[in-house]
Amino acid sequence: MRESGRAPGEIGVVVVIFDDDRGRRGERYPYQLTWLGEHGQESDMAFYATAPERAIVGPGICRVTYGGFLLSYPPGRLGDVWSDADYRFAESKPEVLLLAALDYSRERIVVHAAPKPPRAVFHQIAARLDRKILHLPIGTLSPRPSGRSASCTSCPATPSAKSPRITSGSCREAPRAVR
Repeated sequence: MRESGRAPGEIGVVVVIFDDDRGRRGERYPYQLTWLGEHGQESDMAFYATAPERAIVGPGICRVTYGGFLLSYPPGRLGDVWSDADYRFAESKPEVLLLAALDYSRERIVVHAAPKPPRAVFHQIAARLDRKILHLPIGTLSPRPSGRSASCTSCPATPSAKSPRITSGSCREAPRAVR
């Protein structure tokens, strides 16, 4: 990987898009969730993924594949981005995540790692908010496995489960999750 210098400013929010789920018959990533970090060492997160009930691994454990996610720090500030009326003009789930990133970032730079750069209108929105979108083609990132599959306990597909809580590849119950 080639390093071309440091961007001026700090990074506020990171958006990673693996698959935008457009142009397909049916919806590959129907599961959308926003949840809040529980303490200062966690980020808030919003993501879209495959339906957990499609891959039940065991009692209260499901496997999902992420289509994309947003990480925002500090925790406890992210609203339910999937039902926010301010984002209704977004044409796709990745655009909802990018709008939320621009909206919630406390810093000037928002990182957008995706197969394609965002539409020009998002750079205009960013400029109005005094933000800058730093697009990184996802193919330029580390070739190691992306880790976009995760197992989560407390799977909502199981009768006794509550909202899933995924942190660093593991998962636990999260009563503060926003659906």
